[in-house]
Amino acid sequence: MSGIISGDIQIRGVVLDLDGTLIHTTVDFSLMKRRMIASLAQIGVPLSMLDPGSLMLDIMDRSIRYLNAEGRSTEAKEIASMAVVMMNHTELERVSETRPIGGAGECIERLRGGGYKIALLTRGSRAYALSALRFAGLDVEFDAVVCRDDFPEEEAKPNGKAMLRVASMLGLTPEDCVLVGDHSMDLQCARSASSRFVGVLSGSFSAEDWSKAGCEDIIDSVSSLPHLLMKND
Repeated sequence: MSGIISGDIQIRGVVLDLDGTLIHTTVDFSLMKRRMIASLAQIGVPLSMLDPGSLMLDIMDRSIRYLNAEGRSTEAKEIASMAVVMMNHTELERVSETRPIGGAGECIERLRGGGYKIALLTRGSRAYALSALRFAGLDVEFDAVVCRDDFPEEEAKPNGKAMLRVASMLGLTPEDCVLVGDHSMDLQCARSASSRFVGVLSGSFSAEDWSKAGCEDIIDSVSSLPHLLMKND
C-alpha cells in the first residue's frame, strides 16, 4: 500500500459508505434495475439506451436526456419521480434482514476513540440508511450523515459535491478526509473531491476490480481500517 497520508496532511475525518462497507446489503439492486428498465421501456425509451450492464444512474440520465430531446419534458420529470419512489420501495423491502459487516461497530468505536470525526455518505435514502443501521445494530451517532435524498440527486455520489459537503459538515477540508467504500462510485467521488480513498473487499469489488480502477489502498473490511489509519499517524 502507498499509505493514505500525503505531505504534512493527516487524516482527521473518516467518511464511510453504507452498503457493502458497514452492512451486508439486503437491497436487490438487480431487481431495482429491472423495474426501472421495464418502466422506461414502457414509455418508449429505446432499448439501446437501457443496457442492463450500465449503472442505474447512467440509464436514468440517458433516458431523461432522450425524453427532453423528444420534447417530453413532463414525462422526464414524471419518470424521475417514479424512479425515486421505486428505489425507496425496493430499498426497504428486506431492510429488516440487514446485518453488519464483521467488526464494523468496533471499527467505529476505535476510530471515535482515536479522535477521528466519523461520517456516513450513502446513495441510499435516509429512511433506508437509518433503518438499515438500526437493524444491523449500528445505530451509532455520526458527526455527519448525507443520503441520496438530502440534496438534489444529481449531487449524490459519485458527484464529488457529496464528499465536499460531508467534509464541510465535519468542519474539515476534503484533503483531511478519507472515504471508505466498496464500489468505483465511491472512488470516483473521493477523487473528484481530492480526498483520500480506501477500498474494501466486503462488498461488490474484488482486489482485481480495485486494481483495475487504480485503487492503491485496499483492505479486507472496515475491521482493518483503524490499524491502517493509526499505523500512519
